[in-house]
Amino acid sequence: MKKYLILVVFSMILFVLTACNTETSSGSEGKVEPEVDITKEEIVKQTRSAMFNLESTIIKKVRETDNLLYAHMDETVTEKPADSASVIGANFESELNALEIPAELKAHEETIKTALAKLGEAYNKEGAAIEAGETVFSESEKLVQAYIDAMKQVSEAIDMVPANYNLVF
Repeated sequence: MKKYLILVVFSMILFVLTACNTETSSGSEGKVEPEVDITKEEIVKQTRSAMFNLESTIIKKVRETDNLLYAHMDETVTEKPADSASVIGANFESELNALEIPAELKAHEETIKTALAKLGEAYNKEGAAIEAGETVFSESEKLVQAYIDAMKQVSEAIDMVPANYNLVF
């Protein structure tokens, strides 16, 4: 009798283990979600990378343009740029308008394009002001601030720390 009782107990344990194993197997189907999360994380990384690369490109163009514009203002510079300050500003604006927004940032394309238009307009006005002999660019500064605010908004929307534009402008 004890042999049968032990056999029944082992059978029940085997049955319970088999049932638990089946639940675990079907529970592994729920593990598809972490793979989706990994994909979402990868998308976030790609979006942040695209934003970083776009900002880097813009900052590089800003610095190049600033160097050219300030060469017009600095009387100690002996070799002035070939183009006038207003042409340099207009060229910068055209370059910004021609920038392609990465596919990862298409959800924020309108905001970015508006921000780029403000920045381009700022440098176009600054170039014209430099050519006119002005040294105060308050109107341009307001447009630059509009650019900064818009780009910070995009950075925050993609959970990215905004660039420190105080070091750029």
